[in-house]
Order: sequence, then C-alpha cells, then structure tokens
Amino acid sequence: MRFVLSIVLSALLFVAGYLFWGLSIWVASRWLIEQPVAWRAILDSLALSYVPLMFSFLGAMPYLGVPILRLLALLNLVLVVTGLAAFGGLSLGQAAGHVALGWVVLQVVQQTTLAQPLMRFNRW
Repeated sequence: MRFVLSIVLSALLFVAGYLFWGLSIWVASRWLIEQPVAWRAILDSLALSYVPLMFSFLGAMPYLGVPILRLLALLNLVLVVTGLAAFGGLSLGQAAGHVALGWVVLQVVQQTTLAQPLMRFNRW
C-alpha cells in the first residue's frame, strides 16, 4: 500500500511541478518582463521539454547514472528555451530570459515557508 501511495504522490507532485513551472514562467513574462507569452505556448514548450525525462530510469545505472541525469536535465532546459522560442514567437535570447526568470521565481517560492512542508512531504 505504501508503494502505491508513493507512486500516486510522486505523479501528483510531478504534475504540480509542471504546472507551477509553467505558472512561474507566465508570471515572469507577464509581470516582470512585461512581454506576455500565451499560456498555451508555455505549456506546449514544457510538454516538449519533458520528453527526454522519460529516460530518467537510466539514472539507476552505476557510474554513468548521474552524468546521464545531468545530460537529460540540460536537454530539458534547452528544449524549454527552444520550444518557448518556437511556440511563443520569441527570439532564443528572449526565451532564455523568460525561462531563467521563471526558474528564479520557482526557486524563490520553493525556498519560502509556504512550499517547505510540501517539499519535505516529497522526500518522505
């Protein structure tokens, strides 16, 4: 039962992370940069960027697991930027700025006292 609960909780946190990263990029683009990007373009670029993470199971490999996970995370970031540039009609520099500022917003919220209980629950 604990395994099933863990899988369900992990899936819910994955979806929440996906939506919150999209929300943080949207907030950064709308209020901080004042160059709004369509919500659909943000979600489409994030959906595209999560495709390489399907190979995260390779992270369990001895010796090569951690470098493979880092490579997949880098590929995820590159795909978010290029996807936002393509779907949002932005240049690569503008898309990188939106994603970077959205990531900063996400990090700030995760480090506040509001998100700490949820982050501790994730490590359960």
